[in-house]
Amino acid sequence: MDAQGGADVSSFTKSNDVFFDNATYKDVSGSAKFTDEETKQFFNGIEKLENLLNNVPRNLSSVLGQNQDFVPMFQMYINAMVREGKLPNNANTFLQGFRKFYNDRMQQQMSGLKAQKALQLRQEKMKQMPEFLNRAKKPLQAMLLFYRAVQTMKAFVLKKMNQADISDLFLKIKGIGPWTLGIIQMFYIGQEDIYLTGDLGIKKAGLDFFKSDNYDAIDYSPYRTYLCMYLWRSLDN
Repeated sequence: MDAQGGADVSSFTKSNDVFFDNATYKDVSGSAKFTDEETKQFFNGIEKLENLLNNVPRNLSSVLGQNQDFVPMFQMYINAMVREGKLPNNANTFLQGFRKFYNDRMQQQMSGLKAQKALQLRQEKMKQMPEFLNRAKKPLQAMLLFYRAVQTMKAFVLKKMNQADISDLFLKIKGIGPWTLGIIQMFYIGQEDIYLTGDLGIKKAGLDFFKSDNYDAIDYSPYRTYLCMYLWRSLDN
């Protein structure tokens, strides 16, 4: 059987049940200039990623899929950590945090249940999770080390991009606006001079401290990211 390229699907009738598209890709690249030392650091990072990837079991998906609760809860837990600006790199710490996160979620579910059968099912799931996590500890350690290294490399490249390129790169993505971009710059890229003027919490705290909900905090530049953190924390009090 021969395979040929060049097909044009633009005239096909759209269907919600079938996905098809032309073999094109969207260019979301920016520009980043490396010094000789940074170039060396970049390629060393790529080599490290290759070595770490080789340590990740090829059957990781099937290993983690042995517990039906783990994957969806894992995704929620990772997302929660990313929103807090934390990247997991230690399996023991991760598993301790995940176990608490999982137990809290299950307790919340159980608090709203009255059927005895449903309660027993969740209690049994909670008993099974620690044993599963012990079995999955080694492959999780390998995966988390690789994940951490990937995120570090991404941040390394993004930090070298200029502000216009970063904004252009992310704002092209559907669902990402100025507020999300600011969060990415703060907690993922690690920029120190970001002030979220559109954040409702910042507006409220700004009104309390600076008597204005449109304060631009220019007096605190180039450390406005830290000011945001203090303003958010002040809302807890």
